[in-house]
Amino acid sequence: MSTDAELLVCVERHNVNDDSVIILNLCFSSGEAIAAGDVILEVETSKTNLEVISPASGTLELHVAIGDEVEIGAPLFSVRSAEDQGGSISAPGQPRLRAVATAGDDDAVLGQPADQQQSGALFSRAAEIRRQELGVGLEAFPGRKWVTVEDVESAAGLRTAPGPHAQPAPAKAAPAAVGGPVPAGGRTDFTRTTRTKRKRAESSNLTVYGNPLPQSTIWIDIDLPGPRVVGAPYLFEETIADLVVYEASRLFKNYPTLNAFHIDDRAYGVYDSINFGISFDSGENLKVLSIDGSDRLSLPDVQHRFEQLLHLYESGESLPQELMTSSTVTLSDLTRTPATGMLPLINGHQSLILGLSRYSSTLYSISASFDHRVSEGLTVAAFLGQLAERVLSYFRDADLSASLQCFTCQRTMSEELAMGNKAMLSVKRPDGSDALICRNCFEGW
Repeated sequence: MSTDAELLVCVERHNVNDDSVIILNLCFSSGEAIAAGDVILEVETSKTNLEVISPASGTLELHVAIGDEVEIGAPLFSVRSAEDQGGSISAPGQPRLRAVATAGDDDAVLGQPADQQQSGALFSRAAEIRRQELGVGLEAFPGRKWVTVEDVESAAGLRTAPGPHAQPAPAKAAPAAVGGPVPAGGRTDFTRTTRTKRKRAESSNLTVYGNPLPQSTIWIDIDLPGPRVVGAPYLFEETIADLVVYEASRLFKNYPTLNAFHIDDRAYGVYDSINFGISFDSGENLKVLSIDGSDRLSLPDVQHRFEQLLHLYESGESLPQELMTSSTVTLSDLTRTPATGMLPLINGHQSLILGLSRYSSTLYSISASFDHRVSEGLTVAAFLGQLAERVLSYFRDADLSASLQCFTCQRTMSEELAMGNKAMLSVKRPDGSDALICRNCFEGW
């Protein structure tokens, strides 16, 4: 007699710090035929990524999807195969977990005693150990398909409510409107993104004496070589704020965690648009007004919008609410003050604020305060490096003669002029390239 036998594979605890895993990748779809040893899916823990391998051959049925956060003890997939014996088996299999970065060293997990198979209840290893410790009988779990530590403790009266695994469904990430704050004004123009297990573990360590310290600041100095290639409007003759806003807006598409905000311990939101907030402060009236869609504007458009916001702020007129609440990232410009540096504080529902100050008329400093729960230092450092390169491209060397050299003796044009010579000669080198040569090297001594 041939009947179907079903083998259920559940999430096993890989380390003591994790109560769940995140599904990173699915290698098969439900209904496909698989073989014992096939990698079925990949999960992420706070320490590493693991491949879950099927313990048997048969037809696959998935119980999870990519991006799901599945708690320890919940089902991942089941394998249905034809058996040449009567009866149906519904018990957890013995999948193998394999570190993605390390070949070999398969680790067998999950077993199921015969009495549990007969009871119809499926226990994680930790749940079975806890059940035996508390002396809870199998009859305490009638009709239960799988059982976790929380369920065992509830049955023993140690919990006042059923554990989170009481219902047979994998845990999913909460929707955007649940489990954390949303941007000011109840905006919904963002994409909820699941935080990695590694990032969660890192964030949990960002505390001092129990107080969270999620903000860090990195800065970079920019030494302008000379004047702008194209002259700037009067408002920007002594600042590079317009260039910072224009170029940073275009960089954010490569650094989405900098145009984002913290939701909760499990997720953050990435804004769908880039709205650059400009901080205006008279000393008594601080306002952040937004240049919406700044990544879609030309540099003259950014400069014009900047001027409009300044005039609106200084007019004392009532400001539209959406103008003050739509920003997704902020710039604070102190270049007209004696300050030579700053550690700006991140605005609510944002993950980055840029601060601009200067030491002299040509030496500027750009600081970036960021939310460690959303982004990280190496990302911000790379962003600032690219931003500095882009800003410098708008300026030319004030003294080109200092950078022009003889290709033979390396004497500069400035040195050649100081010796009384009129200029260098432009020559064609044997390889076909153009070069400059001083009079002495060309004529010989």
